[in-house]
Amino acid sequence: MDVINTSQIVSAENNFATYSLNNGILSLHYKSEIRNLAFYMAVDIVETRRTITQGQSFPLFVDLNCLRFADVKTMKYSMSQESTRGVSAIALLVRTYQQKLLTSLFVKVYERKVFFPVEMFYSEEDALEWLKQFIK
Repeated sequence: MDVINTSQIVSAENNFATYSLNNGILSLHYKSEIRNLAFYMAVDIVETRRTITQGQSFPLFVDLNCLRFADVKTMKYSMSQESTRGVSAIALLVRTYQQKLLTSLFVKVYERKVFFPVEMFYSEEDALEWLKQFIK
């Protein structure tokens, strides 16, 4: 397996999100047309993330700007050890009150299911700054 140099920039895209691995942080931005996250989308997003990271662990920045809803099955999968393998920390960016409420609930549940830090932010800069401490 190739080792990714954390200073290189890697970009990728699938039907649901765009990804960039830059300076040791993986960023995920949902595409603007994705409002409701379905299970099959979440599985594809995780598979793409794993392809990019080549089995290595990285802090993950997730921009939830476009998302409005995820069903229970999708939320459970997103909180599973299976889907979070290769993640050292998650920073979630929210912008709306609805996102804040849903993400707050998600973070409270998530913290009990995973063994790495999860935080919610209102600023991308603050989120990325926080994630820097988890770069290996």
